[in-house]
Amino acid sequence: MATAKLRLLALLFSLTLACGGPRGGVRLVAAPPPPPPAQVQPRPGHVYVAGHWDLVDDAWSWREGYWVPQRPGFSWVDGEWIDAGGYWRWRAGHWVPQSDRGSPGL
Repeated sequence: MATAKLRLLALLFSLTLACGGPRGGVRLVAAPPPPPPAQVQPRPGHVYVAGHWDLVDDAWSWREGYWVPQRPGFSWVDGEWIDAGGYWRWRAGHWVPQSDRGSPGL
């Protein structure tokens, strides 16, 4: 039983490393380029998930934004590249209760 648990933990750890670390972290030295300008018109009942740069085969690739249905009582927080002291890490977008944020998403 203990051996099975250890194997499972080793597998999960390996998958975490293969995916770039916890929460999709990617170790990058160069910052991503600035986002291209976007003009987004409000769409009732929906939230716009902003586009972002993604690293594909060691080159930056732009991922277009898209609309998702609004979740009542929640606000959308866009993903962002974070300077983690010498490297950049992607923090994925996510929903938060409006009481934690104070206002609904765009």
